[in-house]
Amino acid sequence: MLRRATARPGPLLVADLFAGAGVYDFAAAEARKTGEAEAGIGRLLAAAGPLPELVAPLVERVRALDPGGRLYPGSPELARAMLRPCDRLVLVERHPREHAALVARYAGHSGVEARCEDGYRLLARTLPQAGRGAVVLVDPAYELEGEETRTVEALGRAVARQPAAVYLLWYPVLERAQSEAFLGELATCGLGGALRVELGALPDGAACCLTASGMAVLNAPRGLERWLARELPALAALLGVRGPRLVARLTGRPAARRRQPLARSLSGAPR
Repeated sequence: MLRRATARPGPLLVADLFAGAGVYDFAAAEARKTGEAEAGIGRLLAAAGPLPELVAPLVERVRALDPGGRLYPGSPELARAMLRPCDRLVLVERHPREHAALVARYAGHSGVEARCEDGYRLLARTLPQAGRGAVVLVDPAYELEGEETRTVEALGRAVARQPAAVYLLWYPVLERAQSEAFLGELATCGLGGALRVELGALPDGAACCLTASGMAVLNAPRGLERWLARELPALAALLGVRGPRLVARLTGRPAARRRQPLARSLSGAPR
């Protein structure tokens, strides 16, 4: 998405609304406890032969960050590496420790701003800005009660304000019925027609845990749907996963292509 967005003229705003710490240590206790790194990026790093085009740039970036393979670049690090001098990266993280890690890592980088704020509030009221290209990543943990509702409400307000931006929404699949209900709500708030992509590690209902990850992409580049449909089978085979794969469109009507003036600027000061 960022490769396509940065190929266009004009400045780009990238907003990562649940940014985390930016870079993660595979040797940390939490990473070792879940085993997700070994089952995911660990398999890709150890793969022999050419990698699927879908993940080859990620593996290249992981190796560039740390040839030893201990550190993993989160979305802030991946975005920062791809942006041009004219672009701006806004990293939002409410957790004080992770926000401090962002500040320490990106303090000297021009065009990168780390903010300790509520990502939902910024999405609903301020981000993205009208009048400039924007890519907005929304990937909350969905650990708190009512987070799905907050996500739908905030996205609905953002899309109504700036329907031309690219919105990337990550969602987990734990119980299929719950995930489908959430996606149905999204389709009514302006994300109708958004591209929906899922890769499942396990069949639906196989365990009381995360069985699949999904992404809803509003204003996806032309051709992305066909490309993902070609790439996902090769990635699934490489990872050894046996859950469902899906590339489809959300039902519902898209938001009207109308920009509305912002009540506040990005800095929060009245316009």
